[in-house]
Amino acid sequence: MRILWIEDKYDDHKQALWFDNISNCKIEVIRDYVQAKEHILKKMHQFDLAVLDIDLEGSAPSDEIAKIARQFELDTSSFLQEAGFHLYIQLLEQGYDKNRVIFFTGNASGTERLPFYIWAFRQVYNEKPSTAEEKLSRKKRFNELFNTNIRDLVSDIEFKELETRFTNNNPKYFWEYLDQLADERGSRVEIKNTYETLKRRFKDARMSASHAVCKGSDKQIQSDLQTWLYPHLNNSYLRLRDALVSMAEFIEDNLHDDDQILFNKYIPDTERQFSQADLRAYFLQLAALLPQREPTDENKQRVYQQLLRALVHEWDDKAKDARWPDAALASILRQLRNWLAHGKTPSTITEPLLAYLFWLNCRTMFNFSSDELQPLEHPLLLLFRHQGTDDLHLAKEATQIVNKRKADLKQLIKNFNDQRPASEINYSSYKDKRGIEKQIKTFGDLAVNAHRNAEFQEQHNQWLWDAIYTLFWESCKNSLAELNPESLHYLNAMARCFWQISQSCDDA
Repeated sequence: MRILWIEDKYDDHKQALWFDNISNCKIEVIRDYVQAKEHILKKMHQFDLAVLDIDLEGSAPSDEIAKIARQFELDTSSFLQEAGFHLYIQLLEQGYDKNRVIFFTGNASGTERLPFYIWAFRQVYNEKPSTAEEKLSRKKRFNELFNTNIRDLVSDIEFKELETRFTNNNPKYFWEYLDQLADERGSRVEIKNTYETLKRRFKDARMSASHAVCKGSDKQIQSDLQTWLYPHLNNSYLRLRDALVSMAEFIEDNLHDDDQILFNKYIPDTERQFSQADLRAYFLQLAALLPQREPTDENKQRVYQQLLRALVHEWDDKAKDARWPDAALASILRQLRNWLAHGKTPSTITEPLLAYLFWLNCRTMFNFSSDELQPLEHPLLLLFRHQGTDDLHLAKEATQIVNKRKADLKQLIKNFNDQRPASEINYSSYKDKRGIEKQIKTFGDLAVNAHRNAEFQEQHNQWLWDAIYTLFWESCKNSLAELNPESLHYLNAMARCFWQISQSCDDA
């Protein structure tokens, strides 16, 4: 992910300490108000998070700053003391999500830290870890926030009441009391520093401002900053958007030759082949489908439906040449294009599913000039849980996954045939587009035949979509067998990512 950090008194020491252990992130630092204002205006869509210092008195003096200050009837010095606030308003005016902005301030009181820790505690409380590592991490952060951070900012009587409400397992009354404590702290605060003044202005406008990290010791700043960053860095929506935006920008900047367009290898009709502008536009369009502000869960599924269709839309009949070496991956996209043309999208679309299809598009459309996993592909890995896969025999796993999933699908078809003999599905043969009957040999053949039956599709649509990782294992098992298990080849990376999610397809 990319973080915009606006800090007039920046030095490398601060970044090394405050942003320590933050991996897979790019931090861009701007030290001047005018530069920050222009950057937000032109490039803010590129950034996932923003960290703003409120006091930017270290900015270079300029006529522009003086002119802006006069608009607000302020002298230049007074304006710069709260210049970060003006940048914040600019962000909000451009539709930026205030939850992804945090202030750095050197003069906020300790009372401001309780609402921040309550917010962070709520994020941890609502997490749903699935692996042992994630559960351990959650437990550690949960205890630190509740038993240390919050405990230090409330009285003994208040903390005892919190413990009682939490032990009684009544979340409603527990959170009501926590919010009450935060409100009480806020009502006691006198307007005596910049951040509290800004919060009061927002409160008067019936709005809430973003949280702030108070500049104390380096250790405290690092701890608070990473507490704020954690839920954002582990947000699947933001990770997916970052992967799409980064790849679109990379292709736009690095596509210089028609030979880099692998997609054209599948298109025998030269009149329908992609130009460089076409390929750039395709990936930019994919990235643009995910808005910067994260949608609600309901709206997110609508957005994901659009993205899913866009990911397979171009793999229609024009892309039918299977002679190119990576045709195995292309065949997955072609098959899914056919499913969507004659069926339904899944009822629940997940970020890993979209990352899976996006990754296939990247590798079958653009020539990276290397089969090794590229740094730009690492954000895609983060959308999958792939712990404990280093020792797997991937080709052997591929065979086992395909055989099991094929047997599961046959059983579903048999059950369906017993219930609907008039709509019976043939699971031994099928007819191709020319009407020629062929024997069903692969999971893909069987899935296509099942997908053509509207009743079966209605009953098992989500199962079929959950099982599409099987198409990867079936298409790539021979290639995986030829690779050194320790190879950095992108297929090895894909297999390790897709392995765990391939285990979770429900038989129901």
